[in-house]
Amino acid sequence: MKHGLVRAVLSTFALLAPVKAQYLRGGDLVVCNLGSPYVFKVWSNGSVSVLAAPPYVAGPSGVLGDRDGSLVVCDTQSNRLIRLSPAGPITTIAQNLSVPLRVMVDRDGSYLVTVVSSTSLIDRVARDGTVTPFLLPGAGGMRRAFHVMLDGDGRYVACDDLGNGVYRIDPAGLVTAIHVGAPLRLPQGAALFPNGDYAVFDGLTDSIWRIDRATGVPTTWVSNAALGGNPCGITSSGDGGFYVSLSGSTGNAVVHVDASAAVTVVASGAPFTNLEDCAMVPYLSGPNDFATGPGSARTLSLDFPTRPATLYTIALSGSLFPGLTLPGDARAMTLTVDGLMLATIASNLAPVLTAWTGFTGNDGRAYPRIDLSSLPAGLLAGLTLHAQGLALHPAAPSGVVTITNTFSLSFR
Repeated sequence: MKHGLVRAVLSTFALLAPVKAQYLRGGDLVVCNLGSPYVFKVWSNGSVSVLAAPPYVAGPSGVLGDRDGSLVVCDTQSNRLIRLSPAGPITTIAQNLSVPLRVMVDRDGSYLVTVVSSTSLIDRVARDGTVTPFLLPGAGGMRRAFHVMLDGDGRYVACDDLGNGVYRIDPAGLVTAIHVGAPLRLPQGAALFPNGDYAVFDGLTDSIWRIDRATGVPTTWVSNAALGGNPCGITSSGDGGFYVSLSGSTGNAVVHVDASAAVTVVASGAPFTNLEDCAMVPYLSGPNDFATGPGSARTLSLDFPTRPATLYTIALSGSLFPGLTLPGDARAMTLTVDGLMLATIASNLAPVLTAWTGFTGNDGRAYPRIDLSSLPAGLLAGLTLHAQGLALHPAAPSGVVTITNTFSLSFR
């Protein structure tokens, strides 16, 4: 995060009224603008619209697309965690946080928030707003957790920018190093490659490293010369690549990095002045709790706003990696080819699974349903399954787009 003198583009911001969150749809790309506090939606044609502005936000820095289709924003100036609902008011989830920087959603629906505090590196925020320390200063030798994300195996990955390291954290808070030291200089954010490797951007080398999942060895994936600016946020784009937000003296922009590391500018210049984190609204969203037994039926929501009457399929798997490689394509689905995946992909298993394969409606929506009411209560307690899928899209590589933001079904 670079805090320099920010020159607001007054002629542009005069047109941007302070509004509440406008309608959010699956796949929407959003960015936080810190210096002049706005949360923006970035359209595929490069245009930009306002999702939140003062007085609703004062210093938005971190953002995530939540599993219910809303946005959750860290506000470093008001020390709050804020929710932007898909079509409603902007509300406060938690307040009195100590300079919240970045946020992730856990499998149980709670949030992990990195904070600047002498008593905590990472706080856990329940959906009712209750705040408890999760990771204490000095854990595993960490100095500051700037960013944290959920790994595919249920553990967490944190970037320690002051300690030049990337760490793995288990649910109990045990910290182990993935890689510490050179060539990393200021690691500040991470995302997952489809095979489970880590894409880590560095705020001093201004590049993106690829850290091998098995060995922890970093190699340059995108150089600063190719990236073209200071990276401040990264999120999976669903095509094997990533969206990256850039700021700094070279300007502010949102770029797309494809699976072959080619960089394309999506939007740049005004109204951006000091971009921070970026995120996508998930295509697939739904509830936080799953169970077996009477009353356990749950409905998810699949949202492809630009693809009405589109053929899609969603599959379940017991694990995410190594993932299914798409034929002739650099991408992969982050679902392991196990028996459950083979049974659920391109099929429905009524009455247990309905609408897991089909066509979206004219509004681009579908509603997959899982009904385990015939099973004994508590049968799958403690088990986590993963859902991801594909949808036809002629303009996408290989004619399909992946349904990203893998949805985890954690059973109680």
